[in-house]
Amino acid sequence: ADNALLFETVIKDKNGKRIPVEVHSHHFQLSGRPTILSIIRDITVRKQNEIKLLESEQQLRELAAQLFNIQEIERSRISKELHDELGQAMMLLKFQVSAIHEKLTDPATRKESSAVLENIDAAIENIRRLAKDLSPTVLEGLGVSAAIRFLLEEFGKSSNIAVTADIDEVSDLLAPKVQRHIYRIFQEALTNIGRHAQARQVKAMIKRSEQCIAVL
Repeated sequence: ADNALLFETVIKDKNGKRIPVEVHSHHFQLSGRPTILSIIRDITVRKQNEIKLLESEQQLRELAAQLFNIQEIERSRISKELHDELGQAMMLLKFQVSAIHEKLTDPATRKESSAVLENIDAAIENIRRLAKDLSPTVLEGLGVSAAIRFLLEEFGKSSNIAVTADIDEVSDLLAPKVQRHIYRIFQEALTNIGRHAQARQVKAMIKRSEQCIAVL
């Protein structure tokens, strides 16, 4: 029978230089005698390319992590500006319009001003929602499990899609950066479901075990 064996190892040349090689050996019978034929191939260039590829992949991971951190910082800044500046400006506008509304006597004009107040209330609510989506305080305060439960609950209310959630408490096992990643994954998935999936039901799970955390 022809038995083949393929493996990699390192040999030294006459000067002591280490050379990575690939060895392809065949064990067979030749004229009734067991024989081994080995072909040794220098794979130095391949190994160098593999190292370069690993280094490039590591650089890409580091770049992606830096980009994510920058995005989170920018989200927090925009969220704060929405809440502190635009939100307060809209509240002031609401108070001013309300004061004018109270002085109106013409029914038609009062009806129009009431509609304006409703639009202002809707705008204020949208500002709060955007600020919360950009930098969810519940994630920072209570952890990723509570934040995702709240996210799913709000999604169900706003989309009229039935949501089933089975979320274990995993915040104590994860670093804040990992928690943010998981939260953004759920947030993006729900956004895509709401826009494109035409779904009737959404099921979400985070289960913990002794060896791993499963996100479904």
